Amino acid sequence: QTIGADFAFIRFVTKENVVRRRCIRLVSHAYFDRFIIFCIVLNSVVLAVVDFSVVDGGLNPTSHGKKFENGALVDAYSRANHVVEIFEFVLTGVFTLECVLKLVALGVTGKGSYWKDSWNVVDFFMLFASSFVAEIPGMPNISEFRAVRVLRPLRSLSAFPGMRRLITALLNAIPALQSVVALQMFAFLIFGILGIQ
Repeated sequence: QTIGADFAFIRFVTKENVVRRRCIRLVSHAYFDRFIIFCIVLNSVVLAVVDFSVVDGGLNPTSHGKKFENGALVDAYSRANHVVEIFEFVLTGVFTLECVLKLVALGVTGKGSYWKDSWNVVDFFMLFASSFVAEIPGMPNISEFRAVRVLRPLRSLSAFPGMRRLITALLNAIPALQSVVALQMFAFLIFGILGIQ
């Protein structure tokens, strides 16, 4: 395969490296993408069964936490959230392994590297924000970082070339729509002022 930068890490690990060749073969295999899409869909299903009635001190759903019952907060256990936590742990491991394999296969610098593809950057940000930053003790606004997990299904967009072209076209159209958005905001402002008079 001829994907990826000439060197994986600056001037080290060329495409002739045995480990890198195997990583390139693995990430360019059709079943690799299908497996990742399956994991993304599975993650979406798992997120849909979260039980928000049992929460921790930060009001995040958890398996062992508090539940409002009969006018009082009581200790509670959620089997659904326990299953979700197990799946989240396993799927986070899968997505982390995918990221590492792609970093080794594509390289980190140069033409064709991991960071040159904006979809890979989005995938990395989602993985980092939803998995690692959210677990740092004392991290402020933890629930906001955990909310990024909901965006994981959007990763499936990068797996379909047609969807990638559609999203890219929409993003490229944003500058041309600025004047339309400005006019709409001005209309909202005028009607808002009239509404409070």
